[in-house]
Amino acid sequence: MMMGMVSALHNLVGLARVSTVLQDAQLQRDALEAAGCVRVFEEKVSTRSTARPGLAQALDYLRPDNNGTLGY
Repeated sequence: MMMGMVSALHNLVGLARVSTVLQDAQLQRDALEAAGCVRVFEEKVSTRSTARPGLAQALDYLRPDNNGTLGY
């Protein structure tokens, strides 16, 4: 199945990530939305950090009863 052709029963969720506050994730957000993501989470996290708040939010959004895919 192509990413842009997502069925109504399947949630495609995106994660846009940049590593500094000077970077902008808008191009990633645009690409994820164009691919059919119903929700896009964003995080600005240094590569030195192991904390991934955006990833944690995205995984929480995809609860066990959902049929979903996380793309980033």
